[in-house]
Amino acid sequence: MASVTLSGALNGLKGLQAKLRLPTWSGSLRVQLLVGYLLVIAIGMGGMTAWLAPRIQNDAFEEAEHELEIEAHLLALTLAPQIENFLDGRDTEVLRRLLPKIGERNDTRITITDHELFVIFSSDPRVGSGFEDNHVEFLAAQQGKEQHDIRLDEFTDQERIFTAAAIFGESGKAIAYIQLSAPMAPVWQSVYNAWAGMGLMLSATLAVAAALSAFLAGRIARPLMKLRDAANNLAFNAAPQLSLAAQGPAEVRDLIRAFNHMTERVQRAALRQREFVSGAAHELRSPLTALLLRLEMLAAHPPTAQELPRQMEALLAPLHRLRNAVDQLLLLASMEESNRLQPAPLDLSPLLYELAEEFAPRFAGRRFEVEVEPHLPLICANADQVRIIFANLLDNAAKHTPPQAAVFLKANVYPNRVEVQVADEGPGIPLEEQERVFERFYRSPKARSDTPGHGLGLAIVRELARLNGGAIELESAPGQGACFRVTFPR
Repeated sequence: MASVTLSGALNGLKGLQAKLRLPTWSGSLRVQLLVGYLLVIAIGMGGMTAWLAPRIQNDAFEEAEHELEIEAHLLALTLAPQIENFLDGRDTEVLRRLLPKIGERNDTRITITDHELFVIFSSDPRVGSGFEDNHVEFLAAQQGKEQHDIRLDEFTDQERIFTAAAIFGESGKAIAYIQLSAPMAPVWQSVYNAWAGMGLMLSATLAVAAALSAFLAGRIARPLMKLRDAANNLAFNAAPQLSLAAQGPAEVRDLIRAFNHMTERVQRAALRQREFVSGAAHELRSPLTALLLRLEMLAAHPPTAQELPRQMEALLAPLHRLRNAVDQLLLLASMEESNRLQPAPLDLSPLLYELAEEFAPRFAGRRFEVEVEPHLPLICANADQVRIIFANLLDNAAKHTPPQAAVFLKANVYPNRVEVQVADEGPGIPLEEQERVFERFYRSPKARSDTPGHGLGLAIVRELARLNGGAIELESAPGQGACFRVTFPR
């Protein structure tokens, strides 16, 4: 509820700022949150003060009026016999002694009039005999009602509260009226004291609220400041760092987790880039070095006409290898950027038969078996990329399958997928190397010495399979050949 109130208040302030064209404040988030919290609290407390202060004053006034009215009625009942004796011409000495003493106790002025409002007694000697004005308290008493009035006293020019009550005789009729008035200064003093207490309480509440607001603002801003520092570090350093702890409100925790995920991806990309550059430099250096040595040898010993064809063939071999490495590197780079080719429904059968016919000459002297149905269920994939997948796998089998051994190209259909196998009866792959063969530029020590290549083919296969929603698995053991299974969802 507090967050909704704060959000509404901040939105309202922004709207007011736009209407008044006030300058935008670009302070720190912590300060803005703190000021926002305090502003909402101050507005709330100001509203509560505006509502409470008049009620404190009204309660104090009503209490003073009620007490004065009760006292007027009690005196009217108590003094009724003496008033009636006085009006009948009997003893009035008791009444003359009693009224001043009652008035002295709380600075209350007591005035008694007959039924025509002619003053007959008063505790204040400044009130002379004569008719009283028709003030509201007398008019109300004549009608049997209770009414009070707050006005300036004619003798002191200070505020006093006035009330009146009827004095009834034995006949039950009003024979006189008693007027009581008391100064308002004590009432106002009690109001001021209550306001001062309320002010102290609100000040203490504001201080506690300020401390709590500072804590809440820090709790929100602290993780964001760490996130800012981590983002700056990543932008200017890009060095690996520990993930940030997910702290603060739920939205901030989600933001930190998203940042951690992004950081991991950036670091993995940076690591792959370094590995890519290192591997590419190594793979390109080898054919360039061989080509340079050949050219230096030819410069030192020019070939004869009979040696020239052989020397040219020797020069072209590293160039072909260099071009192949560049083509594979460009393919990997394009996959790093995005999958630019759009997938479409694809029947694998014609594509596999075409590749089998294309690679058949490379399997001369070896048994090449193709077990693919004429029509396979459609998959959603990019035909050019799928062709590269199986071309690389068949090329890999051609490099590692010895003479008289067999190579198999099979397609199996399952309820939810299509699986294509490329298997060979080659030397096989040790278990500890089976995951690494899919890494870029990785080549086993034996392959480096026996088989030409760059260690990029299987890395390309796995990445293209992933981009087309598929997966690749390897099953192999030393001396038992290797079987690559590529699956695509139907």
